[in-house]
Amino acid sequence: MSRASRPDDVRSWDARVRVRTSGPAAGEHGGRPVPGGTVFSSRPGRLACLSLTLPGNDREASPGRTVIVDLIRDLRHGLRITARHPAFTAGVTAILALGIGANAATFSFLDALLLRPFPFPDLDRFVTVWETHPEAGRSSDYEAASGEGNPLASADYLDFRARGDLFDQLVAYRERQLIVRGPQGPEYVQSTLVTPDFFRALRAAPAIGRVFSPEEARPGRDGVVVVSHGFWQRYFGADPAVLSRSLEVDGRTCTVVGVMPPTFNFPLGGVDLWAPLSLTEEERGQRDRLSLLVLARLKPGVTLARARVEMNALAGRLGAQYPRTNTGRGVSLVRLREQQFGITAPFALVFQGAAAFVLLIACANVAGLFLTRATERGKEVAVRLALGAGRARVVRQLLAENLLPALLGGACALWLAQLGVDLIRTNLSPGIAMWMAGWNNIHLERRALLFTTAVALLAGIASGMAPAWRASRTNLLDALKEDDRGATTGPRTRRLRSFFVASQVALALVLLAGAVLMVRGFLDLIDLDQGFDPQNVMTMHLKLPRSKYPDPRRMAGFYDELLRDLESETALQSAGLVSQLPADLGPMPGGVFSIEGRPAASPAEQSAASFQSVSGGLFTSLRIQVLRGRPFDAADGPDSTPVALVSRSMARRFWPGEDPIGRRIKPGDSGASGPWFTIVGIVGDVKQYWFDREPRPTLYLPHLQRPEPEMWLVIRSPAEEAAALSAVRKRVLDVDPDQPIDEIRSMSQVVSESTAIIRIAAGFMVVLGVVAFVLALAGVYALTSYHVAQRRHEIAVRVALGAGHGDLLRLVLGRIVRLTGIGLAAGLVGAVAIGRLMSSLLFGIVHPDAASLALVTGALAAVALLAGYLPARRAARVDPLAALRHE
Repeated sequence: MSRASRPDDVRSWDARVRVRTSGPAAGEHGGRPVPGGTVFSSRPGRLACLSLTLPGNDREASPGRTVIVDLIRDLRHGLRITARHPAFTAGVTAILALGIGANAATFSFLDALLLRPFPFPDLDRFVTVWETHPEAGRSSDYEAASGEGNPLASADYLDFRARGDLFDQLVAYRERQLIVRGPQGPEYVQSTLVTPDFFRALRAAPAIGRVFSPEEARPGRDGVVVVSHGFWQRYFGADPAVLSRSLEVDGRTCTVVGVMPPTFNFPLGGVDLWAPLSLTEEERGQRDRLSLLVLARLKPGVTLARARVEMNALAGRLGAQYPRTNTGRGVSLVRLREQQFGITAPFALVFQGAAAFVLLIACANVAGLFLTRATERGKEVAVRLALGAGRARVVRQLLAENLLPALLGGACALWLAQLGVDLIRTNLSPGIAMWMAGWNNIHLERRALLFTTAVALLAGIASGMAPAWRASRTNLLDALKEDDRGATTGPRTRRLRSFFVASQVALALVLLAGAVLMVRGFLDLIDLDQGFDPQNVMTMHLKLPRSKYPDPRRMAGFYDELLRDLESETALQSAGLVSQLPADLGPMPGGVFSIEGRPAASPAEQSAASFQSVSGGLFTSLRIQVLRGRPFDAADGPDSTPVALVSRSMARRFWPGEDPIGRRIKPGDSGASGPWFTIVGIVGDVKQYWFDREPRPTLYLPHLQRPEPEMWLVIRSPAEEAAALSAVRKRVLDVDPDQPIDEIRSMSQVVSESTAIIRIAAGFMVVLGVVAFVLALAGVYALTSYHVAQRRHEIAVRVALGAGHGDLLRLVLGRIVRLTGIGLAAGLVGAVAIGRLMSSLLFGIVHPDAASLALVTGALAAVALLAGYLPARRAARVDPLAALRHE
């Protein structure tokens, strides 16, 4: 191009730019006419004008370019931008990794425990079947949430099973602890007695061998068992020729016919072996003993609502046919998936909600960073708009740049999520975990990877959309005319950045309040008077095999001899027996009872309580108060007058304003067989479960008059644990050399395990709260620092004109105080709402209170102001001469 022609070209270029930046086209780019000058007068404008004349810059010249090609090009450009700013990329990646990782970890638990607790096909067709009794009521929010009722009577089960139009299969099972004699001597194993069609109903095939045939469930047949994969490895050394090997179970020789795969674990509780459930003729006619757990598979097309209506109609007909035992009984059908929701679901949902809050805070934080970078790149965006790029094209390119750090954050989040999953799994007791459906399936697998990728993409889009959209609204002429003193931000950009900071403060306050309430609820549980003293107490489990102790008198003889021998041990302070340990999460036996002289007008008015079979030494060992009357003693034997103790809550509920001592009661209804028990004392309430709002009415019966095959030995000893355990083990073997003991734990450990899920929940909420706290403070600090950098010139001028240190602090901190106040006000409203929601979800253990909210609000406000003060103090110490020279 010759010099002579250059002025004409310049005029042509200037005219073309005026078309872009004025008139109808100006509105597309935020431009407006510039009086007294042209865009061509600035260096960026000259570059833009030159680019307009170059081939390939007009979209009409490239009609074959597709969105996919553009996207690939945008991603390549974003990769270069990401590599060019490693510090910025690392910061964004770390922030998003925290938010995405928290969600990936919680999703792994949610998916395994709630969405896919069992690996059964057509899981939604499986329902558990319970008998309900109006007199039993609900003892806790947990029982109401889980929908549980009572097991079924054998005869009722057989009647229900005859309804072939509702169910494909209706199977029954009983959970038992059996004694297996192994190489190291006798040991307890968790077992389940099942009907022959149990495995077929669950569509579960053995890994080796076969399952049971109908003939093997008949009474008197040779014993056969199916063992779990873990038991096969532990007991048989993973011998592939295990079939037809014998196993001594409860003194009976049984043949192994099958091995289940490692993924099969039903029912819950770490089952070691399954055996056929044989119902004797007497049991097939029983309607007063509720002993069968029942699982049904609905026929295709049969709705749960229809099954409930028809089963309750059948229960009503049975009540009319057998009024003594079945009057008032109903049927509850609960989906198997929902059956596991009782305790797990509320905590999982709270975890996922808290993780979502962390992700929102992370996205707001990153959005503020992207908005700052978009402002600094205003000239670049303006040039692209001047060259003819539409807003959608600019937004897409900026989003592509933002997605790359988000995907990097997702990759790092997988590592953080795995750490979180491993941490929680190692801190939950196996004794608790084995009762949680899907616990063994908690790991980062394909569904978790897909979820993490989706969250990473959504986080990248959510954190980048607002900055990208705002950048596409750049005022074209103002951006192109700016000189090297840097870009300034408009009021809309400042408002958007302020919104991000205020939202971070609000969300952090909500999450911190939830964490504090959870911790406080856990501490309240620890400090709660449970009605006993767990210190220096050891517990161990005893189960007497029915083959050796077939009747109550032999059971009572074993326990009586054992307690008399333990009384002579100098290493032990006291010893007692109880059928169900206090604070243990196992099922609590109970039922209706009759009060002499006070017959129930209807089954709905019958009295109900928990039943405990205990020795007198239990109250001494656990230091349970005897409020009135006397405890049990050695004279309360099988041949003496039947006696009973009642808890304080039972006395107040059923004998208000009266003295129950001397009154007589009987387990079961008034027509039930069995003796009347005379009340000889009142003892203090013992809180059995942490989720009970009120103590359960409890009836205590002497272990010699009502012995149970399974009992817990409770020992108080000032001696070392090992010495006390050795002394107890020796005394047990002296009484019966074949009797094992297991589940040896301190009473403090029992209490700790019962509240493990609360402890883990509190710890998890604290971790998320701290992360949210740090991210919110980082957002406040970044905003203040950017605010100071933007106003550096103004601050220098004010200093030069005599502004004092306090004036400058007020100038900078004023905005931070306003934003923090807005965020805290919004956060307080959310914190109150979240506190009430958590209280309703978590069985009332969380109680919103003003003191906790005030503490969290004050702490967050103070630290947020400190985060804003540090950049403000640097601004107040600026050297005006150096700042003006720099500008």
